[in-house]
Amino acid sequence: MAKTRRVLSLSTLFPNTAQPRFGIFVAKSLEALQRDTHWDVEVINPIGLPPLALGRYRVLSEAACDTQEFGMTVHRPVFRLLPKIGGRLNPGLIARAVLPLARELHAQQPFDLVDAQFFYPDGPAAMAVARDLGLPFSVKARGADIHFWGARAYGRDALLETADAAAGVLAVCETLADDMAELGMARDKITVHYTGLDRDLFRPMDHVGLKKRLGESFGIPLAASDTVLVTVGALIERKGQAFVIKALADLTNARLLLVGAGADETSLRGLARQVGVADRVHFLGSLEPALLPPS
Repeated sequence: MAKTRRVLSLSTLFPNTAQPRFGIFVAKSLEALQRDTHWDVEVINPIGLPPLALGRYRVLSEAACDTQEFGMTVHRPVFRLLPKIGGRLNPGLIARAVLPLARELHAQQPFDLVDAQFFYPDGPAAMAVARDLGLPFSVKARGADIHFWGARAYGRDALLETADAAAGVLAVCETLADDMAELGMARDKITVHYTGLDRDLFRPMDHVGLKKRLGESFGIPLAASDTVLVTVGALIERKGQAFVIKALADLTNARLLLVGAGADETSLRGLARQVGVADRVHFLGSLEPALLPPS
């Protein structure tokens, strides 16, 4: 029998009571690692809060508590966040908030590896923690952490330093790995690690009556002849829902279902009205995976 090893997984991208679908794919992959392998996983999910936690940050502050979820212990220390302007500071602020806890956990039951589930700001923070504990670390790239932060000089420098120091570098697809190499990372050091798919929840359902069931479930007047387009993701600019709404103007028999929530909902509704397709764009909000499609 393989010896059980321990990994400390650092992830700002992880569900909490205020954002139950946020980073659910990270939680599910770590859950599978804990359940199906000889690795024992302990999670640190740092919660960023500004000096004055108002609005959505007030709700988020209430989610900053330790729990047992997905078969793992999840710790949620708070780090100071400066919204919109503090991007370059976040790795250091996260490391400062996480280190005392990481040292305590490591002293109680030593870890073998530190893991970062997002390249920035998690990666540089995990690098600092790993160095302090004298451990190797791995880091995974998912998309925006490379393309968004890599377009900023300070972000690119931090990404390259992290990749160079990491014992393992992962990417969710070949194209992203190639983009990372173009940024300056060693391509032969990057392993492609695809995001898993629960085929019991996500499966083709191409049969007569599906559109009717879909329409009835969400109150949408779907005809059998309609083309149904669906986007799943946060309603934020980089997800690109605006491009689909604009294209809908040329698809007269199509309807668009937007699954997700986010800051761009108001502007996307306005765009739908502007291009004359508001009656064919349907905002379904954040849904449980079991509802996609309805069963």
